[in-house]
Amino acid sequence: DLIKKYSVNENKIRVLYHAADELFCKNNNEEDLLNTRKKYNADTGYILNISSSDPRDNTVTVIRAYEKARRKLMPLKKLIIFGDISPKDMGLEKLIQEFKLENSIIFTGRLIDEELVALYQAADLYIDPSLYEGFGFQVVEAMACGIPVVTSNVTSLPEIVGDVGILVNPTDIDGLSSAVVEILTDSVLHRSMCQKSLERAKLFSWDKTTRETIEIYNKLLS
Repeated sequence: DLIKKYSVNENKIRVLYHAADELFCKNNNEEDLLNTRKKYNADTGYILNISSSDPRDNTVTVIRAYEKARRKLMPLKKLIIFGDISPKDMGLEKLIQEFKLENSIIFTGRLIDEELVALYQAADLYIDPSLYEGFGFQVVEAMACGIPVVTSNVTSLPEIVGDVGILVNPTDIDGLSSAVVEILTDSVLHRSMCQKSLERAKLFSWDKTTRETIEIYNKLLS
């Protein structure tokens, strides 16, 4: 973007990646995972999405893709949406009522970090069809917690996720739905994606970011 929009010489650009907080990690304690699911009345599992009132978060598309996917999932999975988002103010209530999803979608509002980590850890899948991300903290957090990721094939997200998640055009409701169904109905694929998520997340660490930042300053000062 810097090169294309501002004609910056690419030799002057160095990309440093951010990372997830160390709190975000895989939890192998089945009792903890079960308790989280029970807390949200989602004993059969759930799909997680992090959203806000920002249109780029593409929440309507998440709900539409979920509605298509859930028909093909057995047992049924709930959709949990975390973040500062008002279903009523955003007109989502009408859509949810139209699809008869009142008992299938849960809006958590904001939670403390430990509760968010638990939500990631117990999720079956993370979906994030964002229209634009400068980095994509949420997909890294999801990968660090060892869950499969379905996300957009635009802006920074393909670079962050690599080949460990399923990348879909963020406006392609059918494509997003198919990706969700594919992962949640294929246990071998699901396990493989969980492991690949963990491996990919190791590429992003604040220690690495710090070392690379210091290297840049040393080079500039030398």
